[in-house]
Amino acid sequence: QSLKAEAELNGYRARVAQIMRLKDRRREIETNYAAIRCIDYSKLRVQGGAPFNAMVETAVQWADIEKQIDDLIHQNEQELLMIEYKLGKLTEREQTVLFKYYIEARTLLQIANAMNYSVDGIKKIKHHALLKYAEI
Repeated sequence: QSLKAEAELNGYRARVAQIMRLKDRRREIETNYAAIRCIDYSKLRVQGGAPFNAMVETAVQWADIEKQIDDLIHQNEQELLMIEYKLGKLTEREQTVLFKYYIEARTLLQIANAMNYSVDGIKKIKHHALLKYAEI
């Protein structure tokens, strides 16, 4: 049963990582688009409108990534409401461990250091919290 809870929380965590990768890609595309626009095409003799096509293709890629980012953010916002509701039913310590691990993407060692616990102690708290989370 804790596997279902872990899958739900890992899904959220994976989408956050995907959003970050898409935002990095968007910055690359913005840079490429700006570079294409800065070229003086008046002196070039290019058949088939290649520079214009590259600009259009880059703009389309940019729009596609914007839509993907918006869709993922919307999905995560909806899911985060449910996650926060379920986390609210746990003890403060359990909430902290799950939130830091799955939402903030912290490692068990980072959480242990921040909370003054051993890594094994954090693993136990996480395991029990996932079992309770799955029952909600």
